[in-house]
Amino acid sequence: TILSRQVGCSEMQTALVTAALQCRPGRRLFAGQMLIRIEDLNLPKLGALELLRGFVDQRGLRNSKDDTWLRGEGIHLVASSAAPGLTGQGAEPGPPGSQSGLLMPRLARHFVELFVPEPAEEDVKKIFMEVSRQILQVNGAGDGLVAAFSAHQEGSSSARRYKVEDALALATLHLSKLMKDVLRQHAPARLGITSLRDVARLLQGVARAAPHHFTEKIQLAKLWAHEALRTFEDRITTDAGQRRFREVLSQQLETYFGMEPALEGLSFRLDTSSGQYVDSDSQ
Repeated sequence: TILSRQVGCSEMQTALVTAALQCRPGRRLFAGQMLIRIEDLNLPKLGALELLRGFVDQRGLRNSKDDTWLRGEGIHLVASSAAPGLTGQGAEPGPPGSQSGLLMPRLARHFVELFVPEPAEEDVKKIFMEVSRQILQVNGAGDGLVAAFSAHQEGSSSARRYKVEDALALATLHLSKLMKDVLRQHAPARLGITSLRDVARLLQGVARAAPHHFTEKIQLAKLWAHEALRTFEDRITTDAGQRRFREVLSQQLETYFGMEPALEGLSFRLDTSSGQYVDSDSQ
């Protein structure tokens, strides 16, 4: 169950009733035990969280369709909370600079709380380098790109060379890191929060590319720039912010791809037959 700040009582009740019905005598699965994973627990509105608290407190809830009491036996909850700063409701305001809610103690007391710190920067790099490698491997993008990157940056101002999967991952992570300051200054508060979800979203867009259209370094650089524009630029509301974003984007293209394709007029379309992105210029 993935929650959001739009989740209200009706959606929460539907999820809990469905779970309770699955665990009724005669319909029990796996010895009557069910585990419900709740993501972003502190984002929904207060009413939805109160309903969840009541379900845990009373070990069940009332089915509004036939006014019967459903016992929640065999149902276990494991939840994760949104990182501070994500837009949410919760029960109380979050810490200064945060928009996510703090869980009310009456609900939090039912959980054993574990704090998972943000992974180290090197660990994050390794994770997304592997993700990038899998994207290129699965898409069969490889030989042309590997050859292009093996001769990467011979005459470039950057002395370091990158493998293609490293360039894709590092450029994305560095851009996301730099965008924190840009969005904080030039985007509304609710849109000015960056996280690893932005990195994943950008790479997912790259993964949708039709492999036979992206076998050269310039094509991959253009696709990456297009996905970066799609992920970040629409959240910036000032001209100064957009100019700063494009400066940052151009720097990443030069550093990691050894080139600076024109950012104006980047055009990709979704091939409805394959469900993949293709470069309009290659048509």
